Amino acid sequence: MSSPIDQVIIKLSVLSRLPEHGRLITSSSDKFSIDTSYGVWQSVRRWFYQDSRSAMMHSLSKLVNDVIFLSDTLLDSSHLHSEIQTSEQTAILEQLSRLEECIQNSFQGLVNLQTTYSTDAQISSELENLAKHLEIQLRKIQKRK
Repeated sequence: MSSPIDQVIIKLSVLSRLPEHGRLITSSSDKFSIDTSYGVWQSVRRWFYQDSRSAMMHSLSKLVNDVIFLSDTLLDSSHLHSEIQTSEQTAILEQLSRLEECIQNSFQGLVNLQTTYSTDAQISSELENLAKHLEIQLRKIQKRK
């Protein structure tokens, strides 16, 4: 079983690999994957698994909330603010660095999703809002690390 931070990092990593005009699958057991089917089969598969745009946005919102919660928890850790270098401090800094890199890489996936759903103003706006939240959190990590 992977830790909550590992789960977040994996989802961010999958998001970062999403190609332009690609679709994100979010319905299977709280994991992200990339839809490689096209045409009618893609529509049928998405309908069958109830993998809608709103379900995707719900999963992405949850991911962003998890990123914010986990990074804030790490940033607020008393180990991070210790004067003496400890193994706990080193571990926290490594986790923050991993999160920072994955957040930066995930922006391209969000841009690609905006391209995919460019004709859907609601989804495009929600994706833009999520990207802004991630940008704010990224600056917070970079400032306090």
